[in-house]
This record gives sequence, C-alpha cells and structure tokens, in this order.
Amino acid sequence: MRVYTTLQMGVYHTHHCEDYLFTDTLSDNTHLFVVMDGCSAGTDSQFATALSARIFRKLAREFNYKSFLEKQTPSLKTLQRQLLQRFFEELKAMKNHLQLQLEEMLHTLLMAIVNTDTGEAEIICLGDGLIYIDGQYHEFDQDNRPDYPAYHLQKDFDSWYAAQQQLLSVKGFRDLSLCSDGIFSFAAFDRGEYAAAYNIPDYLLRDTNASETTFMLNRKVIEIQEQAGLKPMDDLAVIRIMLPD
Repeated sequence: MRVYTTLQMGVYHTHHCEDYLFTDTLSDNTHLFVVMDGCSAGTDSQFATALSARIFRKLAREFNYKSFLEKQTPSLKTLQRQLLQRFFEELKAMKNHLQLQLEEMLHTLLMAIVNTDTGEAEIICLGDGLIYIDGQYHEFDQDNRPDYPAYHLQKDFDSWYAAQQQLLSVKGFRDLSLCSDGIFSFAAFDRGEYAAAYNIPDYLLRDTNASETTFMLNRKVIEIQEQAGLKPMDDLAVIRIMLPD
C-alpha cells in the first residue's frame, strides 16, 4: 500500500489551516483514514479538527490493541459503526470537560476504513467532501450548509447512524482518495501568464507513476502553482491510497 497526503492552507485563510487529516492502523490489514474540514464561520476551527484527530488517534490505538488481544478483527461495517460511536462519546466528553460551545466544535468528517488485503472499504461522509474510487468521483455537496457531526452529539446514536445516507461500500479498489472540498477552490493567485492548464481533481487523484515518492501530492500542488498559476483558495486536505495490482 502507498499512501499520499497533502494539507494546504488556502489563500483566503491567513492565520490557520482549518482542514486536518489523519491515518493510522486498526489491525495488521485494516487501516483508518480521516479527512476533516473546519467551519470558517465557527470559532477556532483549527482547534476542532486537531482535537478530533487526537480522539481518532486514541481510538485507533484502542482498536489496534483490542485486535491484537482478540486475534480477530470485526467486519469493516462493524468497525465503522463502533469507531463513530466511540468518537461521538469522546467528543461529547471533551465538550463537557472543556466546556466548549457548539461553534468551537464544527467540522465535516470523511472517514474510510480499508482492508488492504482485499481492497474493501467502508466510507462515510458527514458534510461536504469528494471521494475518488478507481476513475469514478463521488461528490457530496450540502450547499455550504454542512451537517456537522457536532450537531448530533445529544441524539441517540443508533437512530442517527441508521439515518445516514452518505455512505459507500467498496470492493476490490486499487486507487481511492478522500478530499475536502478545497480541491474545487483552485484559482489564479496573481496576474502572471502561464502556459499550462490542469484539471485539478484528475491531476491530483488520477495521474501517477510507480516511482513517485510519498511527497507526490505536495509536489503536484507546487507544480500547479508554478506552471498554471493556481492555488487553493480554501484549505485543502487529501489522502490518496493506492494498492498494488
């Protein structure tokens, strides 16, 4: 498995990048990938996404240790539900412990749990985001009114989870990406003249070669800037997972 990531602060964000990404291992062949997009209209969104990433880090360690002790791993769908439920519990506990206001906790959530042996994946998008799977794009656009997870911390989890519709079950993938909607925000940042033109999602999520380093996505963002004069206006977070043929 090859994993490429990039995290970029958008031109319109002068102090903090409010997006965040996280990757970790749940068992020998099961991995967790998370992309989050903070709410610019909220308060300290960079804190909200970083806090949630720390919660996922804690949970990944717990699930990994449990898998080691029990010598088995639940199905990906079961893992998805269990991880989200524990995430909601931990986020709610942190809200109470730190006396956080709702506007301090707002961010979207794209989460994929992947079996690297089989190429199976269970993906959920809470809010906006883009998912790329082997040549096909799945865009979730909630018209700038994302349904943030923090809105639902007080609800019955089982009822909330059963109502989710932005879900994808994938079998046998080879190339999968999770992206915040900043991938659609590339625009000219100066008045220079540039010869190159890029389809941004295709260039970042489709094109590659076997010799690429782990910095592939960062290199491509710089190349788009230097050759086409384009930068992301909004913050950008991308995780790209490639499995061997």
